[in-house]
Amino acid sequence: MSPDTNPWQDIFVTENPLLIRSDGLIGISSALAAARGGGVYSNLASLQRVRLVIRQRKARSFHWFAENDGLSPDSFSTRSTRPRGRFARYSVTGLNGEGNVTAAAIAGSLVTPSLNPGEFRAYRGRIKGKNRKGRGTVILTSGSVADPQVSDSGSVSIKFKAKKKR
Repeated sequence: MSPDTNPWQDIFVTENPLLIRSDGLIGISSALAAARGGGVYSNLASLQRVRLVIRQRKARSFHWFAENDGLSPDSFSTRSTRPRGRFARYSVTGLNGEGNVTAAAIAGSLVTPSLNPGEFRAYRGRIKGKNRKGRGTVILTSGSVADPQVSDSGSVSIKFKAKKKR
């Protein structure tokens, strides 16, 4: 290998961007392979979106996966918005033994344990309609605890349909 002949001092502005990488995936199915957003790293939630239609007082579920796509172990902070208005009831359940984590997800204090590269945590969101017509959106974001600027977002677009009056 030839020696460095560059007369300038090397300046590294940032570390390897692949060292810390949060990947949030969203889907209707509980299977990670069927989720949308694998390999999409963006804070634009519209790039990773699923749509739900909720009729009357029925409930629908979606799944959110916080995956470590980086090269080193990292923990991830997950936060969620809730549907606006009085159209629905909303809950978040951790599928890795955490149970009901709705309050922590909405507050932004839901933190995963350290995940090795390729490992993930799964969450199920459940939305139950209240027999009112309208629309709503839930935005979910998973960000690195080591570097808070590294995050990935997804969204659930909801359409509520009410029972028709006769």
